[in-house]
Amino acid sequence: NARVTAHFAARGISKRDDPRLYLKGLIILAWIAGSWGVLMFGALSLPLALLAGTSLALACTGAGFSIMHDGGHRAYSRHGWVNRWTFRVVDLLGASSYVWNYKHNVLHHTYANIDGFDDDIDTSVFARLSPAQPRRALHRFQHLYMWPLYGLIMPKWFLYDDWMTFATGRVGYTTIPRPKGMELAVFLGGKLVFFTLALGVPLVFHGPFVVLAMFAFVTFVQGVVLSVVFD
Repeated sequence: NARVTAHFAARGISKRDDPRLYLKGLIILAWIAGSWGVLMFGALSLPLALLAGTSLALACTGAGFSIMHDGGHRAYSRHGWVNRWTFRVVDLLGASSYVWNYKHNVLHHTYANIDGFDDDIDTSVFARLSPAQPRRALHRFQHLYMWPLYGLIMPKWFLYDDWMTFATGRVGYTTIPRPKGMELAVFLGGKLVFFTLALGVPLVFHGPFVVLAMFAFVTFVQGVVLSVVFD
């Protein structure tokens, strides 16, 4: 910490609010919009659709790593409102910033890799990621079968996990407060915007099978990339 502080002080550089950071965020958001637009209106063949879908998945993952994560850790700006709204980018990508704050900032960083408290290592019975978790016969093959399961992380996250946490007020062994006021509006509004852009608008222009297939493909690529980076 001392060396990092000295580095910024010696060069007269702020740790936050670097114009290049904002430029990177704008480029990623433009990447998302462009990929979505091509996938929606310009993908006239299957190879082009797969290419656009992969681009969209990588762009959304990049927004999570480089916009939401920085804002969530209050590292984007010295202004609290900037951090809050960059953090809330994840609500437009299907996940809940409110739930993620408790799962990641509070529980993961307080109880990293502690079974029952760090939700990041909870895969139910499918994988053993901590010595404290029970060993099962199928775990000897987890290095093989977890790859396709990684691709299910994103739909599980925004279709099940967020809503279950919202309904029960619990993450693992820990009780968390349910969102109220602005946080509740962001939770519900973010889900509405996401599902409108991911499913609602595409269904106006494309058939249900095509929309669901591309939704599954994009979220699968997201899940694998997210898992590989975090693991």
